[in-house]
Amino acid sequence: MSALDRTRWEVLNATADDCENLEQIYLMICRPDRNGAGPKGGDTPFLFELAASIRQLVDDGLLEIVTDENGKPWQKSNDLSYVWRCWFRMTPQGRLAWEQSHHVVEQG
Repeated sequence: MSALDRTRWEVLNATADDCENLEQIYLMICRPDRNGAGPKGGDTPFLFELAASIRQLVDDGLLEIVTDENGKPWQKSNDLSYVWRCWFRMTPQGRLAWEQSHHVVEQG
């Protein structure tokens, strides 16, 4: 398994302890902390980059759709709006990739 890039690692990191939606992931990764410091590495991804990363992680089986915005199972397999409308969690395969890529992300 290849190492994750920083953005995909950060998305998985945001879902390491519970389910999150795109908005929550964005806020965790891009919102400055209380001291005014931005994300590690200084490069804040754009929202469309986070959305694309979520889609790629789902396609790769590293992130899974939990529910839609109403708490119901997502049934629309061809509807890509899930990226904007659903809640996600890391899969066991995603956790392994996240753990294996931690050192690469920290160095980069």
